[in-house]
Amino acid sequence: MNQGVAVTTDDVTQRAVFDVMRTTGSTRSFSDVHVPDDVIDAAIEAARFAPSGGNRQPVRWIVVRDATIKASLADLYLPLWQRDMAMFLGGTMRLGMDDVGPAIAAANHFAEHIGEASAILVGCVVRKDLHAHMEGPDGPNMLAGSSVYPTVQNLCLALRAQGVGSTLTTLICEREYEAAAILGIPEGVVSACHVVVGYPAKPFPTSLSRLSVQQLRCTDRYSFSGAPS
Repeated sequence: MNQGVAVTTDDVTQRAVFDVMRTTGSTRSFSDVHVPDDVIDAAIEAARFAPSGGNRQPVRWIVVRDATIKASLADLYLPLWQRDMAMFLGGTMRLGMDDVGPAIAAANHFAEHIGEASAILVGCVVRKDLHAHMEGPDGPNMLAGSSVYPTVQNLCLALRAQGVGSTLTTLICEREYEAAAILGIPEGVVSACHVVVGYPAKPFPTSLSRLSVQQLRCTDRYSFSGAPS
């Protein structure tokens, strides 16, 4: 019987990986320092090793540098964010924090300055490279994310390891047809997210506010208290 292979953990490597994961939040304020292509390419090179169903690797990246195209994407994003902000302030959309003021201010700043970021990385999905069960009548379903977003998170972690901040947004995907026209995305390819990247205007956080392990896990059967809201 195969008992598996024992793996020895290098403490330094573990700490480095865990530190990157613990400090890769959304960077919503960027400096004006240009992020070189080789830094972005290094992040994509690392990200491509994420798992995907059948190793089909459906993700492709558009690296948007052109100021006019970035501005056009920003014009799509801003009214969508303003709609969500009105829902936050109106109490119809929940945030996972008590003090929403700083978060709203940071998100507003981000929304108003997306077009000034060093690059916007558009995560695209080749639909024919998705498993059949990942396709619904109107396009990829929620299950498709299992072959897409591990790559996206790898990208954000690889950028963070190189000192580059990022913010993942899916809001622009609501305007799929307009964005596709701006970016030249053909039939059979859809956008899954936009990752806005740049060197942060202030240091990365040393800690992020998240639920505790005890709040996030249970054993064998779902046993969290309270009904989902």
